[in-house]
Amino acid sequence: MDGAALTNFLRPDGCKTFGDYAVRKVFVAYIKKAQHQALRVDIVWDQYFHNSLEAQTRKKRAKEDELGFLAQHQRTDSS
Repeated sequence: MDGAALTNFLRPDGCKTFGDYAVRKVFVAYIKKAQHQALRVDIVWDQYFHNSLEAQTRKKRAKEDELGFLAQHQRTDSS
């Protein structure tokens, strides 16, 4: 099961905290139902690898955001 997709798919139904959502009412209840239909249930969360294209894109965006932030503050400081 895709853990991130499940958290987007399952509605919180009045839960006030993530603890309520995850443990008591929604998330674990869904997993327990799935266990009745399978011998084993694995929940997978996204993992980012350092050498991936996705990681390189994130680094580039972070650097661009940082440069934009610095440029913006230099303009306001010199005015």
